[in-house]
Amino acid sequence: HLGVKPQPPGLSPKKQVPECVAAVQLQGEGGKDPFPAVYSDLADVFSERECNQLPPHRSTDCAIELIPGAKLPKLRMYAMAPKEL
Repeated sequence: HLGVKPQPPGLSPKKQVPECVAAVQLQGEGGKDPFPAVYSDLADVFSERECNQLPPHRSTDCAIELIPGAKLPKLRMYAMAPKEL
């Protein structure tokens, strides 16, 4: 079952698109914008250049202190389908 997310105001229920299909359609067709105009202010979120770099450091950054030589805990594997093993 493919989940259908709520659509922005102004789009009819007939234009709802499953998430996995919408992700494939982000490339656009024939030079058209790859996403609805209501999201045009968020275009940089989908930028190839922006997604390949880390965000700038901020005053709210938190450091994670690592213990030298510490080992990861042994955790049980989660259930996997035979195809995934």
